[in-house]
Amino acid sequence: WGNHYSEIIRNGEGMPVALWPLHPGTIKPFRTEKTKALYYEDTSTARRWLPENILHIAGLSFDGLYGYSPATQGRQAIGLGIGAEQFGASLFGNGAMPRGILQTDKKIGEVAARNLRESWERVHGGTPNANRTAVLEDGLKWTETQISPESAQFLATRQFQVIEICRLLNLPPHKLGDYSQSHLANVEESNLDYVTNTLGGWLDTLTAEIDLKLLFEEEQGRLFTAHDMARLLRGNMNARADYYVKLKTNGIINADTVAAKEGLPIPGEENGGDKYL
Repeated sequence: WGNHYSEIIRNGEGMPVALWPLHPGTIKPFRTEKTKALYYEDTSTARRWLPENILHIAGLSFDGLYGYSPATQGRQAIGLGIGAEQFGASLFGNGAMPRGILQTDKKIGEVAARNLRESWERVHGGTPNANRTAVLEDGLKWTETQISPESAQFLATRQFQVIEICRLLNLPPHKLGDYSQSHLANVEESNLDYVTNTLGGWLDTLTAEIDLKLLFEEEQGRLFTAHDMARLLRGNMNARADYYVKLKTNGIINADTVAAKEGLPIPGEENGGDKYL
């Protein structure tokens, strides 16, 4: 959709207590003509909200107000993928037999043409009848009128469309199940790139909107929102242990911090876990 909207529910003191997701297809932000004041409106119910009561996460936009839908912007690439899938289903559903015409120099009537078509489809239509030998009588000739899957590079097109969707959503291909260019050795680096270049912008947008809409003015700057990406950025056990050793022995973190990050029992002050070396 390119946008996420949630209604901010507040208690009597103005403290946010809940977020209710709103359907992004019916919510539209707009500015009034005279004062240019910003409002959000539900086009299905005509209900309106002030901007401070809507948590709005917008995607790519040229007006800073309404994010463009990736599906709409990439409709041609998505449509090609859907078309290739439908073509494959039709092709194999009809016995993997390319479409064509039966030609004859003789003139045949409408009834004869219909009977000929039905008998041909009965014998050669559907996957159970795939690759059956055709027997043509009375000077009939088969002429193929459809580009073959080989000529259309059907499989290459199907694989390429995964890459196109990944480009559209700025995703590494292995996130959509395409491991043709990914290996166990580089998926870790791919995850790092995913966090930096794909999630990073969304996380910055999300934290900025949360800090603006869900914190009181006196809390802003003192409290802040952050996302813990440690699980996505975890490497192998040896590399992670070496990372913590270097931080701990240089006095950057203590044992309590390491345990907290790894979800382990905290040593505590009585066991020296709070000491910096």
